[in-house]
Amino acid sequence: MLAWNRPDETIEAIASALAQTGVRRHVFVVDQGSEPENLARLKAYCAGRSDVTLKCLDHNVGVAEGRNIAIALGSAPIIVGMDNDAVFPDGTTIERAVRRLREDPLLGVIAFRILDFDTKAEDHWDYPLALRNGAIESFEATRFLGGGQAIRRDVFEAVGGYDGALFFIGEERDIAWRIINAGYRIKWFRDIAILHHEHAGQKVTWTRRRYYFTVRNTLYINFKFGMPPLRLLRATVAFLVRGARNGLIGAAIEGTYASVGMMRRFAQTSTNKAAYRLSDDVRRYIRATDQEATRSFVDRIRGLFTRLPG
Repeated sequence: MLAWNRPDETIEAIASALAQTGVRRHVFVVDQGSEPENLARLKAYCAGRSDVTLKCLDHNVGVAEGRNIAIALGSAPIIVGMDNDAVFPDGTTIERAVRRLREDPLLGVIAFRILDFDTKAEDHWDYPLALRNGAIESFEATRFLGGGQAIRRDVFEAVGGYDGALFFIGEERDIAWRIINAGYRIKWFRDIAILHHEHAGQKVTWTRRRYYFTVRNTLYINFKFGMPPLRLLRATVAFLVRGARNGLIGAAIEGTYASVGMMRRFAQTSTNKAAYRLSDDVRRYIRATDQEATRSFVDRIRGLFTRLPG
């Protein structure tokens, strides 16, 4: 897990992970520049514990690179990631996840349910709305949420880990599509969840910075996966229109400009480009699993003029 201030929540998350039974586990925490007094409390809690490793950075390197650093500290065949303001609902959540991964060698990632700590309702949802159904026990997905997931280490390493250039937003889709392209599947299970605290005053809003990262990273990721130039242009126009509608046109322009630089650097690097070359079968699978075809043209246009949460 990654940590930045909020020592009480981080300590609670660590304790919840240590309380998991039926598996051999070690908790790795990467602190990304917490205030000295908060870091001191975290250090004091971790001191002398053989099953917790705390690595301290002097600044925030972003979610994607922070996860890479944390994952590189360990060697276990299954990596479980969680937010530092979350806890497991019971002591056997990870055991169930590990068992499912062992039973299905082509299951690369388990996407945890993210539930509100108090209400137990779905706290975040990044899947087709039709699947948000209490009768559905599991489904295949094309991404997972960073708040909780279990990934095979060999698969994670084979596809190159997270793209640290993303900083935050979109890093899960970026690696998830590479995992699918490598022949593995991602599944959501109703009985594998994590409880997420909702912090007063910290609800995600569409600030200039968040919209900038959304525009920049989405265009960059789409470029890496071979989106044709005309479709990239259409996506750019859509972001600009929605940015203008929400008073974020400056962030949209800045994000678009920054994405071009990222595309150029990606094209010039020695990064394994093959991981991003999706076959026709994989593209069809992603479209079908995301249920893109269920959205009408009118719905897509209407979405451009919908107000973002403020």
